[in-house]
Formats: sequence, C-alpha cells, structure tokens
Amino acid sequence: MEYKGLEVGNTIKSLRIKKNVSVFELAYRAKISQSHVYQLEEGSNKMSIDLLYRLMDALDTDANTILGIKEKDEESVDERLKETLTELFLRTIDGVEKIN
Repeated sequence: MEYKGLEVGNTIKSLRIKKNVSVFELAYRAKISQSHVYQLEEGSNKMSIDLLYRLMDALDTDANTILGIKEKDEESVDERLKETLTELFLRTIDGVEKIN
C-alpha cells in the first residue's frame, strides 16, 4: 500500500472542518504544532503510527477513515496495526523471557 499524503491530508482537513475543530484545537489535541497540522493537511509531511493514533483520538475516527481505505474485502488498517503491534509485543516478551 502506498502512502498518499495529499489524499490523507485532504481527509484530515475535511474531518477537522466537518467536526468544527480549528487547526489550533487539533494541534492541541494531537500534541503537535499548528504548522505540523498544516503540513499534514497539505500532504507535505508523513505521520508516524503514534501520530495516527493521536489524530484518531483527536478527530474521533478510525485509521481506515483517515487513510482513505474503503475496500471491505481488504483487511482493515486497524486490524493490521493490531496484528503488527501484537507480534512486536510477543517478540519483546519472548526476548525478556530468554534473558531471565
């Protein structure tokens, strides 16, 4: 899957406006600067997974909506993130058990 910054940025801006949230308020909620919000909305700045989660909380939405994933047949981003984080957690636990 290719990251489409401008499309994601347009979605973030659209959600922000639809929910009547100012750039200042979104920046505050997501713990980023206002200029970072503008850069995301312009598609000139990629986001980390951590920021994606903060934007999901700040805009009260899910990863699929922010990333513009609409196919119901394809496994959702939320599910893939959950699987990846679970796998990383299990690897970490396994590494800790080997040390002990």
